[in-house]
Amino acid sequence: MKKNNLCLILLIPAIILASCSRSNTLDTQSTETAIAGSIFATWTASAPLNPPPAAASPLPSLTPTSAAWQTPTPYPQARVKSQGLNVREGPGTDYLSLELLSTNTPLVVTGQTAVCNWLKVITPSGNKGWVSGGDFYIELDRPCSQIPEAAFRPVNGAVLLDYRTYEGTGYIKITNPLAADAVVILTNMSRMPVLAVYVRSGEQYIVEGLPESTYELFLGVGNNWLGDQMVFEDSLGNFLVIDLFNITAVTIEFELMISTESSTATPVEEEFPSLLP
Repeated sequence: MKKNNLCLILLIPAIILASCSRSNTLDTQSTETAIAGSIFATWTASAPLNPPPAAASPLPSLTPTSAAWQTPTPYPQARVKSQGLNVREGPGTDYLSLELLSTNTPLVVTGQTAVCNWLKVITPSGNKGWVSGGDFYIELDRPCSQIPEAAFRPVNGAVLLDYRTYEGTGYIKITNPLAADAVVILTNMSRMPVLAVYVRSGEQYIVEGLPESTYELFLGVGNNWLGDQMVFEDSLGNFLVIDLFNITAVTIEFELMISTESSTATPVEEEFPSLLP
């Protein structure tokens, strides 16, 4: 078996990789926590022991109420319907559990993915994570269409797309030493995606079972994956890494090293393959 080692390196400006929205993230997290605390305080506040007598209701006004005076709840709210609902680090059972919730636990919902199959929430204890969003598990106070999509970090080696018609003998070992995550996309000669996998920063993954064929290899780099849109929320660039390479019965093993110390990758935007169906 012949072995070809392809050490492929990306040139991504240090300024881009060093750029970070840390301050914005901290501000957003602080705001979410403050809002959640206010909502939970409202839910748990007890009524006064001796409530004052109700005032007489005024006659209705014919003047419409201005929308500027209305203060809608900043985030959707939900309650747990099932017993023993896990709060996980990400939207999937592959992620670690952070907390176990009991029936009727109130939640603040900050986002969703996969049409509310998973909800990003804040719990009364302050944990931020994801819960299953099906009707069996959660009761929402509004339709899913009114809840924004939330970004997350797929597990290392997550298969984002797989259109292989059969499993072959080829494989690619991918190493990502970047300070950002990457999505590796194999396309056919027509630049239609065949396989896409997620490789986290500082980790390795081996793509196995590649059929004998000719491929192009594209790479997207960034952070905060939007699963419904299949793109990085914070993209650091899209690249064509290998123009054409063959996987045959003789040549079946390749290595892909992602780095920042060479210019072997060509930036592409319009030609970058979409992962949407």
